[in-house]
Amino acid sequence: NGLKGRPTPVDNSDVTPNRLRFELLEQEKVLVSYQCGAALNDAEWDSYIEVIRSRAHLQRDMRSCTFTEGVHPTREQYERLRKVSQGFVTKVALIGPPPPSAFTAAVFKLTNRHVRMFDVHEREAAFEHLGLTLAEVRAVEATHARLRSA
Repeated sequence: NGLKGRPTPVDNSDVTPNRLRFELLEQEKVLVSYQCGAALNDAEWDSYIEVIRSRAHLQRDMRSCTFTEGVHPTREQYERLRKVSQGFVTKVALIGPPPPSAFTAAVFKLTNRHVRMFDVHEREAAFEHLGLTLAEVRAVEATHARLRSA
């Protein structure tokens, strides 16, 4: 099913300035992403959407954990994500500072009722929402640290 083994790094290094970094933890079935800086460019966003699209057949098993500094997609970028993910039931946790992230979560919730926003101090609640085990939490935290320092 393509979900065996360790993390699958998604090479989006050709995208500059790399404000959206992500990695698929295949064994844990978690897409971990980190958004920083200002607006996301289309190349970054489309690379991210391609990972989601390519795993659409697994969307019931997948989970998504996004750490954000308040960055959100443009209306056009959101629309492209909506087309790919309409009707998905993937559990999504957006972890970041309100209110920009809360707005983003509200918009995403229109296409997936399992999207929830968590303040940076509510990480444990976010991981609980995703149903992560302790080992999965460790993998997500380590991936987040790696993405953040990249």
